[in-house]
Amino acid sequence: MGSNLRIVPADLPDSLQVRLQRLYPGARIFAQASALSVPLPSGETAGAELVEWVRGCWMRCFR
Repeated sequence: MGSNLRIVPADLPDSLQVRLQRLYPGARIFAQASALSVPLPSGETAGAELVEWVRGCWMRCFR
């Protein structure tokens, strides 16, 4: 498993791009590919805990 969560397609308005940068320092937005790359939490996050983190990230980015 890599160290980043990649979300495709991800076409975020400017306000949500700013929010993403504030909530997830190190997150990258690839406008041409319409993709996001968000660093995964450090440590031994796996299984249900990781799924919950991804769900929370998704909800914060696209609500």
